[in-house]
Amino acid sequence: MAAVAAGLSLVETDLVVVLAGDMPFAADTAGTLATALRDDSTTDAVVGVDAGGRPNPLLAAYRTASVREALPDPPADAPARSLLALAHTTVAVDDADALDVDTPEALAAARHRLAT
Repeated sequence: MAAVAAGLSLVETDLVVVLAGDMPFAADTAGTLATALRDDSTTDAVVGVDAGGRPNPLLAAYRTASVREALPDPPADAPARSLLALAHTTVAVDDADALDVDTPEALAAARHRLAT
């Protein structure tokens, strides 16, 4: 959450897309998430959901003001999952776009995608 807070301090737009740094293909989904949020004025966020049905708060588009209000003080020890408390909808995300490279197997999958 500290990284979200730090980045948010530089945001001057109404919407912000948050992508985890260890998700090398997530940028392919950023536009989809932002468009879905722009098209839905009733919610604070659109969150990507992987094939297992798991919502990822670090693969999401948010209304900037809503995230600012939801940030704890201090943000350092707060889990990013707390952002899921915001009113949100979900969008199914391709497995490759949701790939979180934090294991040797995930790294092998990322390399395979790059090779094909």
